[in-house]
Amino acid sequence: MVFAWYPSGTVTKFTRQNALKVNASFTEGIDKMTAINDYQLRIDLKRPNADFLLNIASTRVPIIAHEVVETKGDLKSPPVIGTGAWIMDSYDANGITRMVRNPNYFRPGLPYADELTFALIRDPQTQQAALRTKEILSLSLNSRIAQQQLTAGRSDYVRWSNPLVGSKSLMWMPTFKGPTQQQAFRQAIMKGINRPELIQAIEGGAGFISAGVRLPDMSWGLSESELNSYLAKDVTRAKALMAQAGTPSWNVTLNAGPTQLPSTLTMGELVAGQLKDLSVNISNVTPTGSQELLANMWGRGEFDLLVAAQTPLGVGDSDLTTWYKSTSSQNGAKLNDAQLDAMIERQATLTNLQERIALIKDIQRRILELGVVTPLYAVNNEGLAWNNLKNWYGEAAGFENSMYEIAWLE
Repeated sequence: MVFAWYPSGTVTKFTRQNALKVNASFTEGIDKMTAINDYQLRIDLKRPNADFLLNIASTRVPIIAHEVVETKGDLKSPPVIGTGAWIMDSYDANGITRMVRNPNYFRPGLPYADELTFALIRDPQTQQAALRTKEILSLSLNSRIAQQQLTAGRSDYVRWSNPLVGSKSLMWMPTFKGPTQQQAFRQAIMKGINRPELIQAIEGGAGFISAGVRLPDMSWGLSESELNSYLAKDVTRAKALMAQAGTPSWNVTLNAGPTQLPSTLTMGELVAGQLKDLSVNISNVTPTGSQELLANMWGRGEFDLLVAAQTPLGVGDSDLTTWYKSTSSQNGAKLNDAQLDAMIERQATLTNLQERIALIKDIQRRILELGVVTPLYAVNNEGLAWNNLKNWYGEAAGFENSMYEIAWLE
């Protein structure tokens, strides 16, 4: 396939992304790249991939300024160079990030706003107070309980929701150490969790049960009854599976993260309480930051039991390749199943929609049977915004306003 891009910068970017193994699942299918001329790049793939255009259009695969990397060796310090709707004015990893309008944006007349600011506020109560006082105009807020408390008796908020754009919470169990090496034991743990209780306690009922795979829409997922056959809490069956594995009890430490999401520690503590029914004694729930998750746990498998909330990487192939394929750099649990690998590779080659949906459903069944990456629950990304904020769709990855260029204030 041929793309009308600046070839040398694109080649450098994709090569660097693969070499550093950072979001490499998006570009690992590339076999070679050839610059046809100053404006066209030819990409040859190792095998057909129905999602390749989606992968390279992802926000995790930006075309970066190669001269910045060549000068400084990385992208950790300014300048920030790009062609988007906004120019970075100031950045604070623990506070306010401010962006101003790009007067040379390639879409004439956009963005509508003069500036855009993002506030990192870790405490949920402080977040909600900032929304009430209009210090912020929109807040991602999955908890229906918190939404109801904020909107009680007033009509100046609007609720936004973006299906399948939110996060999924999962449990990882290593296949190379401890009792979780045995599939029967992993299945026991999976059946020891009360997922509706987690959804109600953490999200105020706003979540739903899934196989943990990012899907284009719900028709690609398993039915609720089939999901419950794998995931409904069943202590009797769980204890039988533990006896089959020869491990009637287990003393273990649980990691929960990332710490940027306060709800993940609550999630870990609730899971620890639920698993007591199986004589799984979790002595400590350890808060875990995103860098430690990425490098030490998903990267090197330095954990015994891990629960974490995770923003989906992409639809279909990239999500499956990153979290479930044996060759992934983020396969810390050392999931290595030849059948699953073959299914993941094959689904990307299918252009018949119904055939691909059927195979992805089979992939979800295989993931649930293996029990290495066990789903807890998923949420749609939703929240509240003041009603004078127009054309705003929240964290709408993949929608026209994903870069907020069409939002405006009344």
